[in-house]
Amino acid sequence: MITSSRRRWIIAGMLAAVAGVALLSRGTPAPSSARSVSPAETSRRAAPAPAAHARAPGPFAQARVERILRDYEAQAVYPPSSRPFDDGTAYKLAWNTPSAPAVPALGDGQLQIRFASDRAHVLPGEALTSWIEVFRPGAPGELVAVTGIEAWVTTTSGEAVGRVAPLAFRDDGGHRYTSTFRPGDLPRLAERAEAVRLVALVEVGGHVTQVFRDFTFSPRQPVQVRAVRDAMVDGSIVATLDIDLLEEGLVTFEGNLVAADGTPVAWVDTGAELTPGRHAVALTFFGKAVRDAGAPGPYTLRDLRGVFRSPDEDEMPLRWAWNGTHTTAPYALAELSPAIWDAPEKRDRIAALAALAADAPAAPGADEPARVVVIDADGVARELPAK
Repeated sequence: MITSSRRRWIIAGMLAAVAGVALLSRGTPAPSSARSVSPAETSRRAAPAPAAHARAPGPFAQARVERILRDYEAQAVYPPSSRPFDDGTAYKLAWNTPSAPAVPALGDGQLQIRFASDRAHVLPGEALTSWIEVFRPGAPGELVAVTGIEAWVTTTSGEAVGRVAPLAFRDDGGHRYTSTFRPGDLPRLAERAEAVRLVALVEVGGHVTQVFRDFTFSPRQPVQVRAVRDAMVDGSIVATLDIDLLEEGLVTFEGNLVAADGTPVAWVDTGAELTPGRHAVALTFFGKAVRDAGAPGPYTLRDLRGVFRSPDEDEMPLRWAWNGTHTTAPYALAELSPAIWDAPEKRDRIAALAALAADAPAAPGADEPARVVVIDADGVARELPAK
């Protein structure tokens, strides 16, 4: 028998799951890794985290559970692994372009510093170009000269966290300070996948501001794409990748489908645990997701990439990418299925939510007040007395 308290936690779990599906639609922006701190800040120990408060769920009204159910049904028109592009997932089309927000320079607050780079993930043999610009708010095109820049390549993962090599920045003649290097040329980075950080001390106006730029470096490519072919299967477009996997591990596969005129159509994101050798990996672009974009084929499959996770838990996940593109057959919109996604896990979740809605009270009960749980700085949870 499920108690009313246990039932509330089940509903809360359902709510979290629905929120997860919604996040698939909104997506996650490309990483941003620039801020300014005083150099002295890096030598201070972090203060204990303040206590966090979490409110345990009180009784859920029937109307609220029904709303959760409706939201889930609306989001689950498409499967989690293949959906159409929207504003929240447009970043997938520029998956390797990092954001570069400006941060205030220390001092009088009248200057901004932007530390940018041309990519967020560096693959074997690739170079990384980064640049530093100082300007006044409202005039980003009018760059200000700096007194000096001292910079290093550092690692933030692995056993030897710290500085790897100095990094020189040069004025391009217009007060834009640029540096280019190949991470693979540094022996420390060539050993294994690392999370890497460029750290720069920028002196301007008599003050020194520390800024940084994060990126990942993969010293090897365990996934080799040999060929790509496509077919219409049950109203969906299936792109099959013939790959050679050089190492055992868990591999994710992502790709973007765009129309002939470049209009974004749909994306796919899936994964598999594979052994070394030749594999045929099927990427299914869901029929309704492609059809709803309203653009007929042929389509271009581009931005094939993913993450490789080795059984070696001490190594950072490796990024892999295929720089080629593949053009599909000229599929007509009528060939694509208009059917919404249907799967056992979707039916089970809808049935569970419907049952919870039927069993939920018409209105929150006054006899079961919400509980407040405090998680202190040591990670210990305790419940506050009800008021």
